[in-house]
Amino acid sequence: MTAPAEKYLSQLLQGIANDNVGLVRSAWRELLTNRYAAIPLVADKLRSDAWAKKPRGPGGKYLGVLLALMHELDREAFRKEVERLDGSRLHTLHRHTVNLMKDRECDKLIGTLGNHVPVYVSNQVDAPNLIWVYLKKWSLTQGLAFKTITRIDVIAAKPDIDYLGKYDLFTDGVILVWENGVSGWFKQHTRRLRTEQTFYHEVGHHYHRHSEFGQVTEQEREANEYMRLMYRRSHPVLTSAGFVLIWPLKFMLWVVRKFENAKNH
Repeated sequence: MTAPAEKYLSQLLQGIANDNVGLVRSAWRELLTNRYAAIPLVADKLRSDAWAKKPRGPGGKYLGVLLALMHELDREAFRKEVERLDGSRLHTLHRHTVNLMKDRECDKLIGTLGNHVPVYVSNQVDAPNLIWVYLKKWSLTQGLAFKTITRIDVIAAKPDIDYLGKYDLFTDGVILVWENGVSGWFKQHTRRLRTEQTFYHEVGHHYHRHSEFGQVTEQEREANEYMRLMYRRSHPVLTSAGFVLIWPLKFMLWVVRKFENAKNH
C-alpha cells in the first residue's frame, strides 16, 4: 500500500504546484483511502528542513496543505507535528502557517452529517450545539449536493476574517464563519439566515465544480442561484408566503410607474 500512497502524495504536491484542482482532489481522496500508509509519508515530508528557509514558488503552500492532510489522517499525529514544528526553526511565512494551523488542535468533532461529512467546530465558537442543530436541518434539504463534501469547519468571526464562508477547491470542504455574542431575537434570526444562505452558497460552488480562485462574477452568480433554490426548498411555506405578500407590492409599484410615465408624456 506504500507505493500507491507515495504516488498520490507526489500527485498532490504536483497538483498544488500547478494549481491543478482536479489532480489535488483525486490525490487527496486516495490518500484518505490509504490512510495508514499515508500517515508516515506525510510525517516524513513535514520533517523537512525546507521550512526553515524562505519558500520559493509553490513551496509556500506545501506546509499548510501537508498539515491539513495530516489533520484529516490522524488528529493525534497532527497535534504532535504542530507541536514539533512550533518548537523548531521556521521561516517567518512558515511560522505564520503553523500558527494558523494550531487553531485546529482545539477544533471539536461535533458530529457527522449523512454518515460521511465530519463537522469540526472551533472552541472559540460560543454556540456549537446550536450550529450543529442548524447544520443537521440544512444538510437534509432536498437535492442538496452534499454527498461528496469532505468536511465542514465552523470558525469564529474575527476582525481579520473578511468572509462569511469559503469553499476549499482542493479538498471539497466548506468553511463557515460564526458570529459570537449575538443577542435578541431579530439579530439571532439574521445570523441564522446569513449562515444558512452562506452554507448553500458554498455548497453551490461545489455543485458547479468551480475551480478558480477569487471572486469570479459568473461563478458567484451560479452559487447565488443555487443558494436561492436550496433556500426555497428548505423554507417552502415561508418563501410562498413571501411571494404572496410581495407580489401585490410589486404590482402597485408597477402601476405607479406606469401612471408617472403616462403623466410625464
